[in-house]
Amino acid sequence: MNKVKFLSILVGLLIALNIIILGFLLLKKDTNRRVERPRMGNENMIPEQFGFDENQLVEFENTREEHKESSKALNRQLVDVSMKYYNTLASDTMRIAYQSEVLDITKRIYEVNSKHFDDIRSICNEDQLSNMEHFISTLVNKRERRPAHRRKK
Repeated sequence: MNKVKFLSILVGLLIALNIIILGFLLLKKDTNRRVERPRMGNENMIPEQFGFDENQLVEFENTREEHKESSKALNRQLVDVSMKYYNTLASDTMRIAYQSEVLDITKRIYEVNSKHFDDIRSICNEDQLSNMEHFISTLVNKRERRPAHRRKK
């Protein structure tokens, strides 16, 4: 085989290889985007466990959205204040002020969660209320079964 023929075949193979690589790059899914994963069954766990009817489902969806928005806002505040707290560890007065704010936000998170459970109770009829204790123990056990490094904080 002469040199020209060999180089022509080699150039052809390199062009084909480049086309294949470009195809993979262009057709590949965007792996940098965050994929929304369904939460660990919590989305439908409450309506299923309590057997909500259509009206109760509508009320529950409104309650869930309200709880979600309140929780997100408080969690963002907690992260912001916590970062300020850790950035000011050298200053006693600022540290105490931020520590107090962290405790206040944490208390408000517990109050929002408590209100959400009260809202769920208000949606339930008498028969469904008997499931509340089982529901809460299921949530607690589900959280405890996760390894500590995987638990949401």
